Amino acid sequence: MRKGAFRGVRKVFSGSAIGTIVIALATIVAALQPAQALPSFAQQTGQPCGTCHTDIPGLTPYGRLFKIKGYTTGGGPYRTTPFPTADNSGQSEDKRWVPPVSMMAIGGFTNTQASLPPPTAPYSTNNNFVVSPLSFFWGGAITDHLGAFAQVTYNAPPPGGFGTDPFGHTWTWDNTDVRYADSMRLGAFDVVYGITANNNPTVQDPWNTTPAWSFPYAVSTIAPAPATHTIIDGAFAAHAGSVGAYALINDVFYLEATAYRTLDFSTQNDLGTDPFGAPGLFDVAPYWRVAFEPHSGNNWLELGTFGMAADVHPWIMPGTPITATFPQTDKYTDVGFDSQYQYQGDNFWFTLRASYIHEFQRLDASFTNGLAANPTNDLNEARAYASFAYGNDNRIVLTGQYFNTWGSSDSILYSGLASGFSPNSDGWIAEIAYIPFISGRAPGWPGFNARIGLQYIWYDKFDGTTVGAQNNNTLFIYAWLAMPAFGAADLGPTMPVKAPPLPLPLPFTWTGCYAGGNIAGGWGNKDLTDTTGVVAASSGFASASLSTAGYMLGGQIGCDYQFVSNWVLGIEGAASGGSIGESTNVAQPLGIPGDSATFKETTDFLSGATARLGYAWDRWLWYIKGGAAWAGDKYSAFGVFLGTPYDFEGLETRLGWTVGAGVEWALWDDWSLKLEYDYYGFAHRNVTFIDATSGNSGLEDIRQTIQTVKLGLNFHSFATAASTW
Repeated sequence: MRKGAFRGVRKVFSGSAIGTIVIALATIVAALQPAQALPSFAQQTGQPCGTCHTDIPGLTPYGRLFKIKGYTTGGGPYRTTPFPTADNSGQSEDKRWVPPVSMMAIGGFTNTQASLPPPTAPYSTNNNFVVSPLSFFWGGAITDHLGAFAQVTYNAPPPGGFGTDPFGHTWTWDNTDVRYADSMRLGAFDVVYGITANNNPTVQDPWNTTPAWSFPYAVSTIAPAPATHTIIDGAFAAHAGSVGAYALINDVFYLEATAYRTLDFSTQNDLGTDPFGAPGLFDVAPYWRVAFEPHSGNNWLELGTFGMAADVHPWIMPGTPITATFPQTDKYTDVGFDSQYQYQGDNFWFTLRASYIHEFQRLDASFTNGLAANPTNDLNEARAYASFAYGNDNRIVLTGQYFNTWGSSDSILYSGLASGFSPNSDGWIAEIAYIPFISGRAPGWPGFNARIGLQYIWYDKFDGTTVGAQNNNTLFIYAWLAMPAFGAADLGPTMPVKAPPLPLPLPFTWTGCYAGGNIAGGWGNKDLTDTTGVVAASSGFASASLSTAGYMLGGQIGCDYQFVSNWVLGIEGAASGGSIGESTNVAQPLGIPGDSATFKETTDFLSGATARLGYAWDRWLWYIKGGAAWAGDKYSAFGVFLGTPYDFEGLETRLGWTVGAGVEWALWDDWSLKLEYDYYGFAHRNVTFIDATSGNSGLEDIRQTIQTVKLGLNFHSFATAASTW
């Protein structure tokens, strides 16, 4: 299953048919005037697609709010829900209701630098025109507070067919997100809250920075693509169900927590999903999302994090009639960070996006059963995107993206890839798209919509190797077509493209002092080297390395001064306690039975004295910081060597330096919330290790770095609000 709405049917046409279809598409595009998409959403709101989309399906701030409010916003020529109510001004009895049903198809021409490997039937080895997918949608309100985006898709068989897999399907349920949403006033906060039930982690997300709706929006269904992705990047799309809750606070702070569970084998199969298309089955997998999106005028900046943890029972014999899973689980933990900047000009949108996902894999099931060479692996994904969408009617969209996937080598897990051991792939995507139907309507069928695109994908590395990577380079020329199934003939006059302006926060001065608390997640690296030989003589090992992780809880106190130019200068002291650590078993060079060695490290204290420089943007403060830092560390090296037990311990308080950056938001005049990243460098230092069993002692050289992401709450006891305007 591919991410996004543009997935599905693969149907091949002969070479003579290609010319006919291309001519037909050109005739349609030339004849029609601008329309709107997703058509059923457009006819429900009465707005053209440019109100919600920078380029289909990239969302504007208005489009994100429409999604968060449960797809229920009205305002169009039809009644929003089947039955009129007094709760919605768009529900007048003189309006008729039409089902919010739409249909969509993509036809595309694919050329790869090298021919496709056999078997390719029913396709040619190259230069294919494929219609893929063909989808039907319910997109809109069900009641005043309940709405849905639900997709059913037809997929033709893949190149070479389904092979020995008896559970391949053509019709399948696709991306589905059902929401209940409402709003309330909570003290000084305006809150939109809701419940989401969906079938694909991140499909419910309002930003296009998470995997389900990330670029490219349209892709060739027959071109080769890298085989390895994190589990949050579509691995369980349409294989799982979920229930979650979310809230948007003051139109800037978004929170979500959702629990996923895979559907059982027979249910997946009944819904048209091949269960073997996912890594296996899991019971409950938590998903989380936090995002900040401050905005001023025509500028929107989002910073966020998201993630998921799943204990997956792998299939024993995928692709066969045997549907059992292993009793052990592979544990996957995905943590992602994302950011987006959007600017709306008079006749254009400019968008920048970046995302990074780190996945830690503890492969208890795969390693035990010979499916992986390593007990643990890491996998990383990164994307950097820029887009410029110019024009209202006849919009031209220029897009570029860099993508990179890299991780641990594993000669068993990745044995089927081109390299035979590595998941690494990276490259570039360039696309130019033409959207003639942004703010006007097509004559005869006003809900009709289209996107015509030319896309090229260039690979520097593919499935772990640069050898032959560029053979997978792909040229894709496509036409995306959509239309409502009902009621498009009388949508009424064209509405303005520009969404209603968002209210600006009240001004705020950061001059004053504050105190508060924080919670942080941390990770780091420790490298140990025996400099005197005492520990090595007792333990059998002379060096070790650790990747640490954990948490910190603490507080901070400081003062700031805001200049007239909006620059802010401040000082801060902070201290926190917790546990950022790890232990590892160290290989014994002699290999004597009964010998063992374990190295353990814990940082239980972090503090700092820093200065910060920031720029105030209404109630938002963006800042950088730097200064001195201290860390309290505990070390242990214990085990048995040559039949003799040992237990070395070391303690230290280490002086170093720290730099960081963050954003702080004033909820009220005297309360603020901040999100901050800090890097701590502690260089090399000798630490005395003492063996409690023998009394031996020696120096160990330890190099240490720590990184943290911190969420804090401050009370500004002396801050005052500026006058309002």
